[in-house]
Amino acid sequence: MSLSHTSFFHEFRNLDIHRKIYLIGLFVMAIGLPLSSFLTSSAKFLLAINWLVERDFKSKLRRLNSSKIIYLFLVLPLVHILWLINTTDYLGALHDLKIKIPLLIIPIILGTIKPLSFKELRWVLTVFVFAVFAGTTVSLAVLTGIYNVEVRDIRDISIFISHIRFGLMIVLSIIIT
Repeated sequence: MSLSHTSFFHEFRNLDIHRKIYLIGLFVMAIGLPLSSFLTSSAKFLLAINWLVERDFKSKLRRLNSSKIIYLFLVLPLVHILWLINTTDYLGALHDLKIKIPLLIIPIILGTIKPLSFKELRWVLTVFVFAVFAGTTVSLAVLTGIYNVEVRDIRDISIFISHIRFGLMIVLSIIIT
């Protein structure tokens, strides 16, 4: 992956403020996904606020209507709502729903904003791969005892997020590279 950082940063300077905030939000999310739930939540909040402040809802609605794949992502959380019929634990179900509702934000934002250029996408993915690499390095430091954390099971070396999610991100990073 040959990344020309000088041309990207030159192009970044020339972007309008909303596009810059959008890209920064994606970079923060790319870092936060493997390393920090707080960063991921903050990035979602930043992206949502920027999406609202940017306005231009007519072109966003046009993009939403032209991309049918977005509807698939919007329908998936409705499955959880349908399963409320089959539950006896409504408090647990509502808690689960409260956690899943923010997942609607990402497809709407990503699907209605002008798509990323190839160069922008490559930078976001590169940031993600480096964040996963950093998380892997910390996990190895935990495993070898360099970073002093009690490890009862190999799964405990993933200290930032669930070991299952982190493993999937490692696989995704391998595919990306």
